[in-house]
Formats: sequence, structure tokens, C-alpha cells
Amino acid sequence: MIGKGMNMNEKILRHKKLIIFLFALAAGIGLFLIQFLKIDYNLMDYLPKDSPSTVSLEMIESVFGDISEGATKVAVPVESFAQALELKAQIQNVEYVDNVKWLDDVVSINQPESYLDPDTLDAWYQDGYALFAVQFDDDSSGKNTTQALADIRTIIGTDGAMAGGAVNNSAAKQSTGKELGEMMMIIIPIVLIIMLIATRSWVEPFLFLFVIGISILINTGTNALLDSVSFVTQTTAAILQLAVSMDYSIFLLHAFADFRDEGMPPREAMLAAMKRSYSTILSSGMTTVLGFAALIFMRFLIGPDMGIVLAKGVIFSLLSVMFLLPVLASMMSGLIEKTRHRSFLPRFETLGKLILRAGTLIVIAAFLLIVPAYLAQRQNSFIYGSSAVTNDAESQIGRDDRLIADLFGRNNQLILMVPSGDDQKETELADQILDLTGVTDVASYVTTIGTEIPQESVAPEKLSKFRSGGYSRFVIEMNCESEGDEAFSLVEQIRSVSQEQYPDSYYLSGSSANIYDMKQVVTADNRVVTLISVAAIGMVILLTFRSLALPLMLLCAIELSIWINLSIPYFNGSPMIYIGYMIISAVQLGATVDYAILYAGRYLEKRKIYGKKEAALQAVSETFGSILTSATILMTAGTVIFLISSDATIAQLGQLIGRGAVLSAVMVMIFLPNLMVLCDRIIAKTTKNSGFTEV
Repeated sequence: MIGKGMNMNEKILRHKKLIIFLFALAAGIGLFLIQFLKIDYNLMDYLPKDSPSTVSLEMIESVFGDISEGATKVAVPVESFAQALELKAQIQNVEYVDNVKWLDDVVSINQPESYLDPDTLDAWYQDGYALFAVQFDDDSSGKNTTQALADIRTIIGTDGAMAGGAVNNSAAKQSTGKELGEMMMIIIPIVLIIMLIATRSWVEPFLFLFVIGISILINTGTNALLDSVSFVTQTTAAILQLAVSMDYSIFLLHAFADFRDEGMPPREAMLAAMKRSYSTILSSGMTTVLGFAALIFMRFLIGPDMGIVLAKGVIFSLLSVMFLLPVLASMMSGLIEKTRHRSFLPRFETLGKLILRAGTLIVIAAFLLIVPAYLAQRQNSFIYGSSAVTNDAESQIGRDDRLIADLFGRNNQLILMVPSGDDQKETELADQILDLTGVTDVASYVTTIGTEIPQESVAPEKLSKFRSGGYSRFVIEMNCESEGDEAFSLVEQIRSVSQEQYPDSYYLSGSSANIYDMKQVVTADNRVVTLISVAAIGMVILLTFRSLALPLMLLCAIELSIWINLSIPYFNGSPMIYIGYMIISAVQLGATVDYAILYAGRYLEKRKIYGKKEAALQAVSETFGSILTSATILMTAGTVIFLISSDATIAQLGQLIGRGAVLSAVMVMIFLPNLMVLCDRIIAKTTKNSGFTEV
């Protein structure tokens, strides 16, 4: 096997021009493909295809057209009903606006205001503000709605407000590319500074960034071969790929520098470095790939979306480090030598002695944290949908949402479709739904047009809004948040009364129904993803070290750091967005278990020469610099995502990643060395050919 490995390594260095050409070609293709990349901004599209709300949405849209974003609420200050009607006409004339609904569509406004039903009036006109419900005629890309919203904003000015799914999705579309660029502009210089401190050449960090940048370009381009990627994945994937892949470059070039220090010529030094580091790079890379790939088993399809892209990205990073980096580094060995400088990182011997001196207390403290951290992270309160759509309460979206909610309450819409043909049954259903606490309006053929008017006498464009293809549509307005106990209870009640009238032949869709189904799906997903990621990574560790005890110890250290990370929101009393909770377990495990593998590998090497405490101290001294460097890069990436992203889901995911990197590093640097010293005899007995010295 060694001979084969060396032959392959020699072939890599022998065919430098071919390898450079192939990677340049792949990068060029990636750059070309990026223009065809499709980004999906609606998280509800990632519900399983067999969930009730997804089936309902597809069925309703096949009959009545696109309803996925519901009505956008537009509130504008007006001085009279006449001015409101003028504004309504202006909004209706905006290109891609399909329909605008206001008070005059519900009651006659040609009578004195005092004659109008107060509840009906307050739903559409309050405190000098008129509230319009706007529907758009969009294309699949969402560009039409974005343009229409911009035109409406021009009409209503800064005093007006807009809220709804279309507004949120449009804001996400506009911010994704812009914010990703801002993040990269901040992260790359910081990573460069960290690498300049951590490496021993002024050139190496630029070489690292170039090689990983090529792999990011290839990965992003190949995303275009997928049907689409979510905006969450698009915003975070490149940054996470950069953060978790830098280790592989460091492993290789540190080994290269060591062999050059021993006097080896560049070619021989690189061959020796490839032989020494490739097993570590592959084991580290495979654990990260498997951690990300575990997300593929989620039924909520945001998991497969992110898992495929992240796992694919790490694979491209591995290929770049194992093929392109050796070629470029050996070609630039002279420049690397000329720009060598001393390492700015200490050897951490003093810190290591302090950590090992307090070993028993550290292990006891860690084990005492296991139960409360595990229980606390399971007791978090969760947000499942887009209730926390913005990370900036003072943004335009945040201000508009508060203004409309304060004036008119939380207006939330569901669409119900049932077989048509029985006006009496439809009337009974509409009455039953209207009687539910929290329902403010039901618009349907029987409530809006009326059963006394023959269907043949109704204008086609008006009829098509309520009846089409043998079905009747009900537009249900609810005064509640899109998620929470009240919204979920209404979904259950509406499904119940619909089932009574139309057994297994009704379809209900809308934000609250989607989020209700999402909650059912993602809660079951979490356990599956955790078990698969732990089992897969544990198997890689077992095969790497041929040890039964080490997978348990390494996973214990990282899982404890994950539980602590996820328990912090519980103790802070702040809700978590469930998507972040679900994804971070696999991401933090996959991204940071490398720290534990690096330390454990070095401890096993040193233990063949030294006693357990000295081996632990030597391993601490030699690995803390690399662990600290990697964790700092990942922490920086997560923190920048948290600070820059205006989307609360992405921001919280960044916060969890940044905090998780720190906690994992602390556990590996403080808890794991002492745990391995304490369990040294168990490791020796459960590790094949451990070769531990008797010193």
C-alpha cells in the first residue's frame, strides 16, 4: 500500500502541468455555470413532497395558479376614502399586480362611515391608515414580484408599510448576494492575518486561500447542476467550506516545512509530506464529509440541500489540497523558503502543564455538565418558520411589520380548496370556519358573490378567483402570528371541520399550515441526523485508530460541546430557530471533530515514546497551535455570518457555528487530554497494536 501511495504521489508531482490545466479548466467551468445557479428563497418549498400542506399547495396551484406567497399587506396613511381608492387604483395598475383588495370589496363605502360595521371597518381602515391586500402575478424566478414591490414602494413612500411572504422573500433575494460579498470581504482578510501568524512563511497563507478558493469556485459552479439551492445554503456554504478546509492545507505544508528543515530537497520533502499527512487529511476530511452528509437523511429537504452542497465542497477541497497544492507548493518552494519567518505561536507547554495539573477537577466538572446541558438543550423554545425573518429589528421590514401588526393585528392567510357543486355545504363550512376564535374573514363564492346569483351570470375573471376546475376556493384570514399555539390550533380546527364536510377531499395551504407540518417533520429529523452523524463519524475514528475506546472519548468531547452550545439559548430565555438547532449538531460535529482526531493521533504517537502525562503534554504542545488556528477561523466565519446577515435563520446558524467552534476547541484542549490520561490503560487495551511504552 505504501509503495502504491508513493507511486501515486510521484505521479502527481510528475504531471504538474496536467493537474494545473485540469483544475484551471474545472474552475473555468464552475465560473461559467454560476450564472445558471437557481436560488430558492422559500423555505416552505423544502417540506417533504408528501406532507399535507405540500400536497395541498400543489393541488391548489394546479387549479387556481400560484398562491405560495399569499397576500401582501400594504398600509398607507390617507385622509379620506377617496384618497384610499386612488391609491388602490395606482397599486392595481402596477405591472405584475394581479389583484388589490380593500374595504370597498367587502362593503359599500357610499354610506356614512358611522353606518359601517366597526369590526369590518377596523380590518381595512384604522387610525388614518388604509390596509390593502395585494396579490401578484409572478413568474417562477420571483423577479416580477420584486419589481412590483419596488414600484409599490415608490407609490406609498417612506410613510407606507408592506409586510408578508412576498416582501420577506424579495428582501432575501436582494440581500443574499450583497451580504455574501460583504461577509467574504471581512472574513478573507481576517483569515489571512490568522494564517500569517500561524504559518512560517509569508507566502503560504496566500497559497492556501488560492487553492481553497479554486475548490469553492468549482463547488459553487456545480451547484447549478442541482435543481436549486436554498438561500441559506448559498449564503453559508462557501464560508463554511473555507473555514473547515484550511486545516488540510496546514497539515500538508507544515509537514513539508518540517522535512525541508531536515535538509531534504523540495521534491523529496513534498513526497515525504504527502506520505505523512495524507492519512490525517483523509480521515479529517471524511469525518467532515460524513457529518455534513448526515443532513441528507432529513425529511425536511433543507437538510439534503445543505448536506449535499457542504459535503461536495469538502470533497473538492480535499482534491484541491491533495493534488493542486503539492504541485503549486513544490513549484514555489524557492519563494516559500525566501519568505520564511519564525512561528508567532508559542508551544503551549506552560498552558499544557496547568491543564494537566488540574486534570481530575476538569474531568469531574465536564461530566457534571453532561446531564444539565443535555436536558437544557432539549427544553429550548423553538421558532419553526419565518416568524423571526429579520435579524435587524430596525430594518425597513422590521419597522413595517410592527406598524401593520400594531394597527391591524397579525393578519395571517390560509387557502382552502374543496370540491364545488354543493352551495349549502360550502355555506355551512364557511360559517363553521368564521365561528372559530381568531378567524376574521372567509372570502369564497358563497360569502362574496352569493348563492342567489347564478354562476353563469358571474364575470369569468371574478368567478375564476373562487371557482375553477370543479373546485371552490376559500381565502381564510386569521388574526394571529403565522406560528405558535394559536395558529397551530386553528390549522387543526380548520382541517377538522373540513374533514367533516369533505372527508379526505379538501386541501389546506398557507404559511401556518406549512409551518405546522414543518414542525412535525423537523422534530423527527433531529434524532435521525444526530444518530447517523455520530455513528458514521464514530466508525471513521474506529477504523482510523483501530480503537474501541477512542471513538467514544472523542465523540463525548464534541457532543458535550454541542449540548453546551445548544443549552445557552435555554438559559438566556431566548427562542431558537429550529432549522439552526437541527443543522448545527451535524455541522459542529463534522467541522470540529478534526480537532479531537488531531490531538488523539499525536497522543498515540507520543505514547509509544513517553509516559501518559508526558505524552499528553507533548501532544498539547504540538497540536494546540493548529487547533487554535482552525477554531479561530471557524469562529470568525460564524461570527461574521451572525453580524452581517439580515436573515434571522442564517444569523443564528452563524452564531451557533462560531460559538460551537470555541466550545469544541476548549473541550479538546482542556477536557480530552485529561480524559485520555485518565483512561490511558483502557485505550491501550482497546487499541490494536497500540505499542504504548511501559514508562
